[in-house]
Amino acid sequence: MANKEAETMGMLREAICTNDFINIAYSAVDIMKQSQNPFDFVEPILRFMEDFPEADFGQPGPLTHFVETFYGNGYEELLYQSVKRKPTLHTIWMVNRIINDPGTVNTASYVDLLNEVKNRKTVDKGIKDMISYFMENR
Repeated sequence: MANKEAETMGMLREAICTNDFINIAYSAVDIMKQSQNPFDFVEPILRFMEDFPEADFGQPGPLTHFVETFYGNGYEELLYQSVKRKPTLHTIWMVNRIINDPGTVNTASYVDLLNEVKNRKTVDKGIKDMISYFMENR
């Protein structure tokens, strides 16, 4: 990751526990959008969400809005891998947004992913409950 990209992700890491995080995230997204390859930020953002599973990223928030601009262009696969690696409440919610999109071609693979995560013994009860709620209200 280039220096500017590392600085931008560092800015988010430094701000994650502050009351001003959402505003800083908007500023970071502005920097990301001006990057030569904005898509290169998608995986670091998802890993950032994995690293801070209890953080409030917004509903859906600037980072989610940014990564979703790459919907249909590789974002879904990176999100899928992130949830397989380390599911969080926020990334599970993001997968549910994909499932609920009537244009999603492979909805079953995302449903299977959520069911697989739900059946893991090591997954937090809150995540399992969220998955159950999403599956019951599809």
